[in-house]
Amino acid sequence: MRILSPLSLLLLCFFLVPMLHADEQKLKRIVTLTPSDGESIDIASLEIVKEKEGTYTYSINMDDSKFGNHFLSMRPFKCFQGPKQMLCYLPYPYKKTTKLSETDLQDLEYDLLFIHRKATDYGINPWNGLYYKLTLDKDAKLSGILKEVDLDILASPPEKGVTRPITDTDLNEADPNSHSYPTLKIH
Repeated sequence: MRILSPLSLLLLCFFLVPMLHADEQKLKRIVTLTPSDGESIDIASLEIVKEKEGTYTYSINMDDSKFGNHFLSMRPFKCFQGPKQMLCYLPYPYKKTTKLSETDLQDLEYDLLFIHRKATDYGINPWNGLYYKLTLDKDAKLSGILKEVDLDILASPPEKGVTRPITDTDLNEADPNSHSYPTLKIH
């Protein structure tokens, strides 16, 4: 067995400790849509970076291999067919932050907007918007309960100073039995 010299130990600590600390500052997670019955689908990866105690920034990367390209209502959409309906991803169209805290998950909710439609429908109707209301559990895992929302609210830019135009009053209870993916998990 080889014994490290004091200088080697010092250099190891100098380079290894910051690397371990960096791993604790950056978390990688998978975003999964879960049906009432059937197979779940992983739709995105999420990287969360700790900024300071209690606040984080994130970046989300949608998995394009799970989506097909569709041109609906004169716009390109990325969609996939679920068991009961087609889901089309709607990237939030206005400037926003990518910040999270234990009590504020709304920026991430805005990055997980969808519009549902039947595969046979012509075009797409923002009235059929889907919004996953996120919660943080005691094990620091995120989950989202499906809400219905009229995403036509995003047709024009929000008023000056309004950074979050979708409010709780815009969200409606969704019947989990009528939707393909009533829950979202981030694990």
